[in-house]
Amino acid sequence: MNRTASTSVMLFATAAIATTASGVSAASSSPLQPVRTVLVDQGATHQSIPMPLPNHIQYELWPDATKRLRFLATLNEDHDGEGALEPSHDSILSAISFVEQLPFYAPDPIVGLDNEGHAVVEFHDGVELGQLIFRADGTVEAFYSQTDGEPVSFEGSADDGEFHSQFVQTFGFRFAA
Repeated sequence: MNRTASTSVMLFATAAIATTASGVSAASSSPLQPVRTVLVDQGATHQSIPMPLPNHIQYELWPDATKRLRFLATLNEDHDGEGALEPSHDSILSAISFVEQLPFYAPDPIVGLDNEGHAVVEFHDGVELGQLIFRADGTVEAFYSQTDGEPVSFEGSADDGEFHSQFVQTFGFRFAA
């Protein structure tokens, strides 16, 4: 193993482990959590470091959308220079949760705010347009339109099974609540 690769492995290992003052991972000291030993090379001395085994690997599919939503939450009133209301943090949190649950086959989400400070998630797929407005009270307003079809709109709670059914039937993909 060359020195550059060894340093990279060590940096990754130290970033992945929250160490206590003794240098042992607090998570790995729990008898309930399985651990594995990782061999790293620090300054030409080989060391074994216990690391917790993950239960599953979670990969965020839409990091740009969630990052933008978090940025939008920092804006103030009249952020657009046209009198827009301050962003609703509850609305933005609901939109982030929604985006994080989208399946890999969903169209790329485009996110923003409306003038009332509600988070908006849109999907554009050629001849189709889908839009969801997340209100601060937990309701979601959905709009879907195709070039050759009648527009459809409905609203409800993202936690409601009926809303999920309408969403899947209209948008063609699902999300989990």
